[in-house]
Parts: sequence; C-alpha cells; structure tokens
Amino acid sequence: MNTDRGGERADEYDEDADDGHVEEEVRRPEDARMQAGEEQQLLRAAGSRLSRPKLVACFMHWQKDWDAVQQAIAAKAAQQK
Repeated sequence: MNTDRGGERADEYDEDADDGHVEEEVRRPEDARMQAGEEQQLLRAAGSRLSRPKLVACFMHWQKDWDAVQQAIAAKAAQQK
C-alpha cells in the first residue's frame, strides 16, 4: 500500500479531478446569478410588450380629450372675435 499523503493512497488521489470539482462549485453561484439576470431581463421585456397596447390606449384616450379641449378653446376664441 502506497501512502504518500497522510494516510491516503497516492494511486487513489487524483489532484486534477479535485481541483476541477472546486472550480465547478465556485462557478455555479455566478452562473445562477447570470441566469437569474437573464430571466429577469426576459420577464421585463415580456411585460413591456404586454403593457405597450395599454400605454397606447391610454395615450389615445388622452389625445382625444386634448383635441376636444383645444377645439373648445378655438371655438370660444372664434366667438369672441
């Protein structure tokens, strides 16, 4: 039995495999944060696409009211002349 490392068998210890495992664990939270950020961006974009028709409808309603007020002002000004 070959015990070069404090009781561990040297032929069973793979240093590169252990380092890769540690790097993978370190990257996982970062990948999760990136994925969460991408998902949030997708949700914001979808929400924007869904709310755009409502925004246009609100603007059109406001514009009709504005036009009616402007026509009333113009009619009142024409009567005063």
